[in-house]
Amino acid sequence: MNKRVLIIVSVSALVLIILLVVVYFMGKRAKQKASQTKVGNDEAGTTALTQAEIDKLKALAIALHNDMDGINFSYQDDLYEKMNLLSDTELVALSNIFNVMYEGESGETFLQWFDGEFWKQEGIIFAEFINDLKRRMVNLGIS
Repeated sequence: MNKRVLIIVSVSALVLIILLVVVYFMGKRAKQKASQTKVGNDEAGTTALTQAEIDKLKALAIALHNDMDGINFSYQDDLYEKMNLLSDTELVALSNIFNVMYEGESGETFLQWFDGEFWKQEGIIFAEFINDLKRRMVNLGIS
């Protein structure tokens, strides 16, 4: 009986160790994948872009900040249309650039700035367009 219990315990321990190793590597892989799309408070994510593209995104970040800053009675729709036309990589980089430039000023991230605006005053169609843009940013892990 002792031999049988010893074998069962040994096999159970081995299976448990294998499961732990598998779960560890699955978690590590998921974390690496998430870190490729999540944005931080630096310009990581701009390395795949040319300097001209980064400069264009910096100019857009400044224009977006100026447009969203303070009390607004209207918005420059073309800025948000440009933003919508960006590739996923460019949109993530834009968020990173915006955060580097302005998060320290207000303590708010790009998405928080964006989410804090009152878009309905521009009309229902524009507000829906903005909601779609927000959903895209959230799906990309932009904060």
